[in-house]
Amino acid sequence: FGKVYGEKLITNDIEFDTDVVAIYNSIVIECEWEEMKKKITSFNLTIIKKMKKLSYIEMLFEASESKLIELASIIKKEKYVKNDIIINKGSDNQDKFYFIVKGEVKLKNNNKTIRHYSKGNCFGELFVLKVQDVNDEIIASSDKVTLYSIDKKYFTSLITENIFNDFIKHKMCDEDKEIR
Repeated sequence: FGKVYGEKLITNDIEFDTDVVAIYNSIVIECEWEEMKKKITSFNLTIIKKMKKLSYIEMLFEASESKLIELASIIKKEKYVKNDIIINKGSDNQDKFYFIVKGEVKLKNNNKTIRHYSKGNCFGELFVLKVQDVNDEIIASSDKVTLYSIDKKYFTSLITENIFNDFIKHKMCDEDKEIR
């Protein structure tokens, strides 16, 4: 959008009589056109790399390309090593949803492993939606774990838009948890 908007602004030398409103997690860059082309190229390469990794996530198999681009532009990359705690037991502030890009994590309750999640899977909805017990925790179980995370607000907007509702409902049912 920015590139087309910028080209039109610069090449046609016109003024817009309406406001441009930023939506959630928007990026606004003000600079000369040549510098903007460099920034767009760099930004696009990062987005393309993230989209390629997201294409292996089962939950995203049916997502539209525009939704993947949007998601790739806002996800945060997080790295962990074996036995790092990703979601801490007893914490009321679990506000992220995670996609596993590399490695494996495990869900533990009272030091007993309940479930494993590996590359291509996702987790965190039970905590974000406050369905999971506070005694549970998620721990990195392979030597290197790479996750992409989104915050609770964006996850909630995806659920509200019915983007991933069926997948999340099936996943929660498969894991024997009550949907509230």
